[in-house]
Amino acid sequence: MSRAQVSLWTLTAVAVLAAGGTAQALAAPASTAADITVAAGLLLLFVSGALLFRVLRHLLRSSTPPQP
Repeated sequence: MSRAQVSLWTLTAVAVLAAGGTAQALAAPASTAADITVAAGLLLLFVSGALLFRVLRHLLRSSTPPQP
């Protein structure tokens, strides 16, 4: 597996875990800790999603044959 593919799977796992953590924090009773957990989870989800987009663009660009 190439470095980009490893990054793709790692970022996918991070995004799934961040989404799960955010969902759990949203279901928790209102508190400062829950608010901080939601903010951190959403930030992690946004960053991992943006990086996933970049890695996917790289993988798709390198696998498509050039247009004549």
